[in-house]
Amino acid sequence: MGRVGAVRCNKDPTLRFSQGVHKIVSETKTTLNHENKNSCKSFIAQSDLVDPTQIVSAADKLHNLRAILMDYRTEHDKLWSRFNGGKEGTFWYYATLLEAFSGGKRLSPLLAELDRTLTTLEALANNGRRVEQPPRLPTS
Repeated sequence: MGRVGAVRCNKDPTLRFSQGVHKIVSETKTTLNHENKNSCKSFIAQSDLVDPTQIVSAADKLHNLRAILMDYRTEHDKLWSRFNGGKEGTFWYYATLLEAFSGGKRLSPLLAELDRTLTTLEALANNGRRVEQPPRLPTS
């Protein structure tokens, strides 16, 4: 799930990349339900997801989380208004993704960095507390 307000620069990745890269990127572009932990886990654990797809997905999440951390350092709590789940939902989402990813040695360094980045953001913005469940979002 991307940051609210993010701009997609290239709507057709096949214009710049091979079909193989396009397939990997397409497989990572799944809408994950912030309220459903099983949705996150099932996306990552799908049997047809190959290692390259998990690597791209984990790297994308790490990039997004680093951008959130960088923005938090300048915007502080104003940042959370950009996310549908707010602060609690964002922390829960990344913690759930981190828990759901697997991949052995190939993903270990990437997941360790994702965990370090999440822990740093939690220390700065959430008194070091890890969010265990999604917040209740208002119904419209």
